[in-house]
Amino acid sequence: VAKLTFSRSGDADAVVNELCSLLTGGRLSPENKRIIVEAYNLKLPDHAAALRVAQQLIVASPEFQSTNTVRKNGAKRELPESPNPSVVPYKAMVVVMLAGGVDSFNMLVPIEDSAYGDYVEARKRVAIEKDVLLTIN
Repeated sequence: VAKLTFSRSGDADAVVNELCSLLTGGRLSPENKRIIVEAYNLKLPDHAAALRVAQQLIVASPEFQSTNTVRKNGAKRELPESPNPSVVPYKAMVVVMLAGGVDSFNMLVPIEDSAYGDYVEARKRVAIEKDVLLTIN
């Protein structure tokens, strides 16, 4: 995991302009700059929080995600046609990334009697009742 350790306090315009140069090569649009400066100012006097919100907004901007100058023309994009669903069976693995802790023993609860008994013994009051559990194929 990378972490940007840039630190600077002071005028919001100066901080956002410097971050714009470092992170987007100066491509940040005036509209996005204004939004980021306003968000920065809302976090003051906590300079660390203001800097963090500015960094987060810049890396979420289209200018950070592309290498060319973003030009907004105000035109609405046409919605693409929905594709025809496939009739070919497939299996998919879904990964859920959660921020923070996860109680994995209550996420996948054993349903076999002896394993469920161990689960109830370990979980006590927070154990999920067996009759409300869903099975996974």
